[in-house]
Amino acid sequence: MPASISKKFKFIFATVFIVLFACLAVAEIGIRIYHLTSDRQRFIWLPDEFLGYVHSSNNQFKHHYTENERITVDHRTNAFGLLGEEVKEKKDEGTFRILVLGDSFTEAMQVPGEKNFCGKLQSLLTGLSYKKYKKFEVLNAGVSGYSPLNYYLSYKRDFARLQTDMVLVQLFANDVFEDNTSTAKSLLDERGLPLNTHRYFTKKYWQHGPVAREDFNSDPVSYRVRRFLTDHSRLFEYFYVKFYNMQNASELHQKIIRLDQYGTGYQFFILEPYCVKC
Repeated sequence: MPASISKKFKFIFATVFIVLFACLAVAEIGIRIYHLTSDRQRFIWLPDEFLGYVHSSNNQFKHHYTENERITVDHRTNAFGLLGEEVKEKKDEGTFRILVLGDSFTEAMQVPGEKNFCGKLQSLLTGLSYKKYKKFEVLNAGVSGYSPLNYYLSYKRDFARLQTDMVLVQLFANDVFEDNTSTAKSLLDERGLPLNTHRYFTKKYWQHGPVAREDFNSDPVSYRVRRFLTDHSRLFEYFYVKFYNMQNASELHQKIIRLDQYGTGYQFFILEPYCVKC
């Protein structure tokens, strides 16, 4: 290739790269400015290939609740996606740490953090005169719609490293039904971590033969990269959420989940070793 053509090609490539980078940077800045003027800094819940959905981390947002009157409550999540103030992965010496796993009763978006039972428990323990511990921490890991399978899997993947002294599990009657209709979430790898199941029905998994268990894996590298990008780029997060919403709204997925054999819980599904069409 002649030197002049080579230089021209490099110039065009560099120009396209710079323009593309500038456009992405402007879009990133624009969406961050928009979030600063809205009720939240990030999406409150993010899709998750292993648990269905999780709280976004490092988020500040307002939750609007309407029953007899409209109530607005300020909330925040910390680096671990837990509702409440920031906590260290390694607790301070003399701290007794309690992790509470639960659903919307624990999450309690309708009241400020200090007024839900996690906040009241921490306040009660802090008021006790107990020489062995200087401080008590009650961590709120509640997420709306979660059931015991989610509690175990989220603890195993995300919260076991938090050096908790006690784990409390909040249960409700509908947990039995929810676990029974979402059995795919109980699939574990050899380390006891949740397998990556497919959240939505697509032609790839509906029209073809049975999918082997090996096709549903932990895939830790891609998960870590995706989580890093969603944590650091509001633009990537926006398209990531929109992509999952499009899958959820797809005609095929909506058609299949209305079949009797694939009730509500089967948006988290795995194909059994027989043809689902048979």
